[in-house]
Amino acid sequence: MAAAAEKQFVEFGDERNAAGARLIQGTVAFFERDFVTAAAIYEELVSRARAGSDAVALANALGSAAGAYVKMSQYAKAEAYLLKVLPLWDELGSMVNRIRAEWVLGVSYAHQRRFDEAMPVLRRAIQELEAMGSANDGAVVRLYLAEALWFAGRNDEIPPVVEGVVVKLAAEGMSQRANYAIAFLRDALSVGRADGALIQHVRDYLDDLLSHRNAEFRPPQPAGEKNV
Repeated sequence: MAAAAEKQFVEFGDERNAAGARLIQGTVAFFERDFVTAAAIYEELVSRARAGSDAVALANALGSAAGAYVKMSQYAKAEAYLLKVLPLWDELGSMVNRIRAEWVLGVSYAHQRRFDEAMPVLRRAIQELEAMGSANDGAVVRLYLAEALWFAGRNDEIPPVVEGVVVKLAAEGMSQRANYAIAFLRDALSVGRADGALIQHVRDYLDDLLSHRNAEFRPPQPAGEKNV
């Protein structure tokens, strides 16, 4: 549908909406975990935005491309884009988008085990998002922080971070399903069976729940008898 819309907008000479439809195609590829395709679309949009001197489109494309590069472990490229987009969102006066870009930067640091840099960024993002009433985003960042804490060996700090997730999602009418997922994670933490992969599984589920509210939580399939 987005591809068909893009074609129509191009025929009408409406570049801004054509680019918006193309951005949707990139987002679909991203959520299908086809990060190579997503990054290629976002790079195309970066070029189009620069050619058209469209600052908002450029910021969206740079931030989206950075997210794809983090997923592909191309951290240097992701961070170069994020360091460009952060001041751009400041100039445009978009606080939420600036915070989202900052949390992607924190995730990039965490994936590289640069925990001393990652955790302050993630904690600040959580505080700012929740203060603004953006419960969904704040809950997802809490699980990124929990994952970073686990990998840093700071397991005793995880429970209060995780406990806040259900509270923040309750306002969105997802408390029952979210509670089950978080309860599963809490139980795993309490008996020493949680690991970074489980935290990521729960985080991905909650992230998907934001757009698929009837999705049921399914625990990850155990890989052998390995315990953590």
